[in-house]
Amino acid sequence: MKWAAMKCPMDQNPVSVEAIAATIAGSPIVVVPPVTLLPAGFEEVDVAILNWLAAEAARMRSRSFALMQ
Repeated sequence: MKWAAMKCPMDQNPVSVEAIAATIAGSPIVVVPPVTLLPAGFEEVDVAILNWLAAEAARMRSRSFALMQ
């Protein structure tokens, strides 16, 4: 059995980074920004503080409930 040498199509048609960038720049890809309920300008640290406050409030509620029983 005789084997034929095969070449990858990429070996025959090298693609440059510039060509890829130009193709992407001209593509109709649209990225929708994520939906958020927070005002513009909030940062990750603000969200972390709000999450901590919510967790503390929940902890205090469950503790108060336990004391009432």
